[in-house]
Amino acid sequence: MYKKLTLVPLLLAVAVLYGQAPAASPQTLPSLPAGYLDKVGDEAGRMDKAFSSGGEKYLREMAAEEARLQKKLQQLDPAAANTLFGDINKRYGQLQSSLHAGAGIDHSLAAYVPSLDTLKNTLLFLQKYKDGADATKLAASLEKVQGLQARLGAAEQLKSALDQRRQYLLEQLGKYGMVKDLEKMKGKIAGYKQQLQDYRQSLQDPSRLRQKAITVLSGLPAYQHFMRQNSFLASLFGQPDSYQLSDSSLKGLQTRALVQQTIREKVAPGGAHAEQQVMQQVQDGTGQLSQLKASLTALTTKGMPDDPGAGSNSRKTRTFWRHLEYGADLQFQRPNNLLPVMADLALTLGYRVNDKATIGVGLAGKIGLGNGIQDIHFSGQGMGVRSYVDWKWKKNLYLSGGYEWNYLSQFRSVSQLENLSGWQHSGLIGLSKKYRVSAKVQGKMQLLFDVLSYQQVPHTQPILFRVGWAF
Repeated sequence: MYKKLTLVPLLLAVAVLYGQAPAASPQTLPSLPAGYLDKVGDEAGRMDKAFSSGGEKYLREMAAEEARLQKKLQQLDPAAANTLFGDINKRYGQLQSSLHAGAGIDHSLAAYVPSLDTLKNTLLFLQKYKDGADATKLAASLEKVQGLQARLGAAEQLKSALDQRRQYLLEQLGKYGMVKDLEKMKGKIAGYKQQLQDYRQSLQDPSRLRQKAITVLSGLPAYQHFMRQNSFLASLFGQPDSYQLSDSSLKGLQTRALVQQTIREKVAPGGAHAEQQVMQQVQDGTGQLSQLKASLTALTTKGMPDDPGAGSNSRKTRTFWRHLEYGADLQFQRPNNLLPVMADLALTLGYRVNDKATIGVGLAGKIGLGNGIQDIHFSGQGMGVRSYVDWKWKKNLYLSGGYEWNYLSQFRSVSQLENLSGWQHSGLIGLSKKYRVSAKVQGKMQLLFDVLSYQQVPHTQPILFRVGWAF
């Protein structure tokens, strides 16, 4: 047991004992992407405001919920109600003030966002070495990024404070049979946690402009050395000078080979058996970590029994604009006696109701492509208005349906579209398969059956195949 308890401090002691290599000052910094500093400042300021306003909203709701609970408890025990709740407005006013002021940068893994840490240290590096007219913009951007880090630390502390408050009220109100009355508060805390997670997720996805700037600077040895000495992970474990940013997709983390090499170097003076003892302790620790990982995986799969966020709709706490899904799709139709080969190009706007369902509308333009490969020419052949629903069935398969109006004639003015007899109706049902194209683009293939196709004049093809993209 003693050996196991000493494993963690031993590893920490070994990891931080790295030599300090001097870094040469860069002679000339490469040019950064145009608008980089302005974009960074705007992004940080916008996210800082989102953290602040989101926290304020939930604090107001929590204060109102405590006032409701206090009022109900006063009917059972007025003295206990005054003691338990006290001055609710003062308590939540203090929490709101700490959120606005920022609680300083939280030096813990809970508040660590890799891309934000890299952004801050990149700006610090530029501030140290870059001269010229950008100094003012650089200072302003750095101030906003550091303010965002402080706000993130304050938000994490607020989350912990709300959890502790709910747990305390759960223990005290349980004596009066009011446990079920805390369900609403539990849901609000779950909402705040989900919103905080969404904001953190957006911070973890750096813009192309920031990625390009890091790529430009990564070739400088001075930048690499600066990041090794000033990153958050370096403050915990340190990084050897031989480590390169491109060594691993897990940038900023140390490789296994480097850790083993360092252990050998540090324990060599202890004698022939020292390395063997350390490696044995590492293996014991690895076994313990594997057991903890398995336990954590089981808990994550089942959902922790007292976790307010377990089973909640992750879309519920997002703003209206973050529920929207923009898309486009393409469909080809065979020719008939009246119509040439056509392509339907549609733009769609969807609303993510929850993690499974999306509803939306779209507008399509019908483009004639001619009558075959020997007669290709483009022409306008009408337009379409559509609605659709996608419901997740399993994995990446969705049940899809929709109702569409299609105008299959050329028109020269909007007034021609007012004649409803010129519109055909389609009722679609089928399956959709969604797949990931890139980090921000999702592809979609649809196989649909038009249940009203045989009622159309002229008849339209009953089976439709569409490909689409969502952004």
